[in-house]
Amino acid sequence: MRVTWIKEKIIDLLLCFFSLGFIFLIFKKSYMIENIDYINLMIIFFLGAVIFYFYSSLNKNHKLNFLIVLVVLLIIIILLFRVVLDDFLLERIILKVRKINESVGRGERTYYEDYKYILTFIGPILVIFILALIRYSLIYIIIYINLFLMMFLYYIGYSEVLRSVIIQFIIINLCALGVDGFRTNIRVLKEKNIKTSVNRIGITLNITIFSLIIALIVNLMPLQKKGKYQNEITKSMNKVLRGIEVDDEGVNEEIYGLSYSGYSNGLKKLGGPIKISDEEVLDIESEVGGLYLRGSVKDVYLGDKWGISFKTLRSIDGSKFSSQNNYFNYNEGLNKRSLKIYPKNNENNTLFSPLYYLGGDLPKNTYHISRYDIFYNKNIKEYSFDYYEEEKIKSNIKNAANNMSLSDLNMAYLDIANLPSSVIDLTKEITKESSNNYEKVEKIKNYLEKNYPYSLEVSNIPEGVDFTEYFLFQEKKGYCVYFATALTMMSRAAGVPARYVEGFKMPYTSLGGNKFKVTNEDAHGWVEVLLDPRGELWTTMDASPTLREVREKEGVKKPEQINKDNKENIENKEGKNLGSEEKQEKNKEEEIEKVEKKRNINYKLISIVLLIVILFYVSLKSFITLYKIRLLKIKGSGKNLYKYAEKRMKTIGVVRKSYETDIEFVNSINDKVLREELMKMLIICHKEIYGGVTSNIKGEDFIKFIESYIRSNMKFLRYIVYKYLI
Repeated sequence: MRVTWIKEKIIDLLLCFFSLGFIFLIFKKSYMIENIDYINLMIIFFLGAVIFYFYSSLNKNHKLNFLIVLVVLLIIIILLFRVVLDDFLLERIILKVRKINESVGRGERTYYEDYKYILTFIGPILVIFILALIRYSLIYIIIYINLFLMMFLYYIGYSEVLRSVIIQFIIINLCALGVDGFRTNIRVLKEKNIKTSVNRIGITLNITIFSLIIALIVNLMPLQKKGKYQNEITKSMNKVLRGIEVDDEGVNEEIYGLSYSGYSNGLKKLGGPIKISDEEVLDIESEVGGLYLRGSVKDVYLGDKWGISFKTLRSIDGSKFSSQNNYFNYNEGLNKRSLKIYPKNNENNTLFSPLYYLGGDLPKNTYHISRYDIFYNKNIKEYSFDYYEEEKIKSNIKNAANNMSLSDLNMAYLDIANLPSSVIDLTKEITKESSNNYEKVEKIKNYLEKNYPYSLEVSNIPEGVDFTEYFLFQEKKGYCVYFATALTMMSRAAGVPARYVEGFKMPYTSLGGNKFKVTNEDAHGWVEVLLDPRGELWTTMDASPTLREVREKEGVKKPEQINKDNKENIENKEGKNLGSEEKQEKNKEEEIEKVEKKRNINYKLISIVLLIVILFYVSLKSFITLYKIRLLKIKGSGKNLYKYAEKRMKTIGVVRKSYETDIEFVNSINDKVLREELMKMLIICHKEIYGGVTSNIKGEDFIKFIESYIRSNMKFLRYIVYKYLI
């Protein structure tokens, strides 16, 4: 019996060890943890296991005493050593967490020494929690935790890490389910008094082997490749059920991006040296110039590139299509305009549109990406749009910027998970005295325009370096992609939803009349921010000129000349930018000082809360006990009344030995009156269990007798505690 118990505990410890080991493995790879102290990890694990099994070994009468003593000791420690605890929490926990977050945000490696005290605190708690789940056959909760953890890390950009641990995930969870299922079946058989003779080690070994085989088979499958008919099935189902078409491949590659105009492909890597031609792209008939024509919107920032999260296309009737946006909120004094576009090449399949369009005459078989208001057609001819001038609406939206109301959809445009803390700190410094969201974006825009010159002469971005951080603190110059990316992410850091847009900005000067010529020099990247809480209307913000505008301003014709003219400005601003870096470092130190000043924890409040929790537990336990006793008094059974008596007799040392039957136990009691009363109830109990007799008896007299007997053999305070609390 003892050997079986030991084997059970060894299996529990192994399941717990591998479950927690898998969780640590994921974080180790995701957070690039180095210099791991495995001996320290093992000590933490066994500390948690010792605490769990020590507590489990206590009988019910002592578990509550143990918890109360533990809480009281905790309160005493908090009150006596509050200053030491305060410093410890600041230096070993709070500042370490901050350091880890900054390293992770910059994509740098982290070190186990920074996690040591955090793990020492939460590690034993996790071990106790996992062992408790295993003990009560709740292993499926562990699997849910692992699955949730993997999904969370996947959505914040650690997909490659998760692919590398898929085998371990399958093996650990299949083994856990197999062992748990086997033990549950054995437990059921024992409850039915069915004897079993099985080789537990052999069965556990078989479960492990089969789990390993399944994991290897899954690993051999081409998980990253799509099935032959996957795209067709997905498109057909969406078209039938939802009336939409999904095109995962075409959306990224065929909708316009600045790479079509000579820039680097922002879907693969941002920045780097470029050469722009003046090739004509669009002929436009328009009443005004300087209009922003949207070609693509990107909303997922990955540190070195932009991505698209929404790839669902909806087929529209191009000739009758109209906007669903709430322009009517600002319809007073708006100027309605129209433009007609004649594409000059078929390299991409985008229909360029103004932001506040009303409707349009679009080609047949046009698709619309509703989240971004982008239009797509594989056979583009000329097309036209009616729209409102943006400046009129923009001037009204400024007044709505104080009262932001965000939906779950727009919360995605606040994602700064991959943004380094240095950029966030700089943003806070720039916007700290802003009164509304529009003013925040304006301040960021002005800061970029003032401190960073436009230039095509830039270096290649080093691998593993965040693009925005490199632009702001290293390169310190760039073209529209640099400015638009920085403005987008800094707006998000300031709490303003923002997205990155690519397309064309029409020249202000026409060829004559209402004719405009758009070339690759007009290709541009800019930002759209969400300021309007009612109609959820986006607003254009732009921190840099187009190449055409730079050339016209500088009076030159070649990018090389632009770069040459900018060199002097760059050198003059180096000292200023250096001062900016020193200022940021100083601000960082001041922030740490503020944390130190505010670190005092209200230990008195913590102590009061702990005492309230104890009082609540005591009250709840007493209420439940009284309620159960009341039910037994009114209408009980012989079985329940006998169990009640047996439990209560333990408090005065009358305990049935493990090898005794109930009858032997009752006959061994020396007190004749107590023995006779218990035997009467035991006979009723046996009739119920073995004779199928239903007996609903009032247990008031029996309970009164038992309590009176116990009270006569126990001090009053001890009697009250054991009756109502234990």
